[in-house]
Amino acid sequence: MIHSYSRSLQERERQALSGEMTYLLKQKDRFFRLILLLVLCGLVLGVMLAILQAQKNPVLGYWAFGAVGLYIGIFLWVYFSNTREHINRVLELQRALETGQVKMTHCQCARLVTLPGIRDEGAEYFFEIAEDKILFLSGPGYSDHAGFPNSDFELIEIFNADGENLYFDIDCHGDFLLPEKILGQDFKKRFLASACCLRDGDIIEGRLDDLETLLSERFK
Repeated sequence: MIHSYSRSLQERERQALSGEMTYLLKQKDRFFRLILLLVLCGLVLGVMLAILQAQKNPVLGYWAFGAVGLYIGIFLWVYFSNTREHINRVLELQRALETGQVKMTHCQCARLVTLPGIRDEGAEYFFEIAEDKILFLSGPGYSDHAGFPNSDFELIEIFNADGENLYFDIDCHGDFLLPEKILGQDFKKRFLASACCLRDGDIIEGRLDDLETLLSERFK
């Protein structure tokens, strides 16, 4: 069984969003101080070098002044690019707090098949949510939650306007669910190499007992 719905933000989610906003703003301030220090040091040393070069050869002096300007320009570009990303993220978090809506996906199941993780890609989970429907979940974030995979769990997600995830958590209410089958590493490599079009949260039409056949058909 799978059921999706929306609800209002709870206190822990508000705290998590507010905490990330505070962290991003502190990171922005630290980065500003670092860039300011690097620019000032580069400016002082560069100007001194340019003056010394200009005394020997005016052309080299001009090139040295140009190099100083390029150095400062690069650091300023990096700073404003980084700051823009931080501010955009903060605004997204602020809008999420103001909107106050969370997407919930409640899943109950009794059977599970997994594909093992390779390096840090995370495992792939195939939950039987009905006799002919399989829920596909994938990503390293799932393995970080105690009690998952579970026979009864809720996915808690907050998205920005572009559908990118701002917040993710899992509430487990049932029993730890052991996979009845773990597909081999060779199958996993074929799965990754095929650029299979499955995305996290997709529903596969078919029986869990026929999973390998269903996936193999997507490899073609």
